[in-house]
Amino acid sequence: GKRFRGLSEAARAAGLAPPVTAFVEDGMSAAAGHAAVLELLDAHPRTDALFCANDALATAALRAAADRGIAVPGSLAILGFGDFDVAAHTSPALTTIRIPGRQIGASAAQALLARLDDAGPTPSHVDLGFEIVRRESA
Repeated sequence: GKRFRGLSEAARAAGLAPPVTAFVEDGMSAAAGHAAVLELLDAHPRTDALFCANDALATAALRAAADRGIAVPGSLAILGFGDFDVAAHTSPALTTIRIPGRQIGASAAQALLARLDDAGPTPSHVDLGFEIVRRESA
């Protein structure tokens, strides 16, 4: 979706090859995520960075890299999404994207209540930003 489009645009702007994609089903188990990352690394051995849809998959990617003897971040950078509690406790600690989850929920609730109260137009898009949490994996 939008994250992949952003990554593709950034790669193109930087003069890099388009990213390779590997899509996994929602609700995938840790074991299935681990297997998917192993498959991706085996199919594309020159991969130098993994941008994972969430920290759970990034954690599985850390394990897959270790299983293949790939140094993180020396040979492979891994980035998660969500800044889950576990991200700071992996080895190496996971670099991730933190989004303001509480603010997102509050903003959505306010927009819904305003719409229900017919209090005028509500914004179709609200950008609450994000933060890159720099740790050891990237």
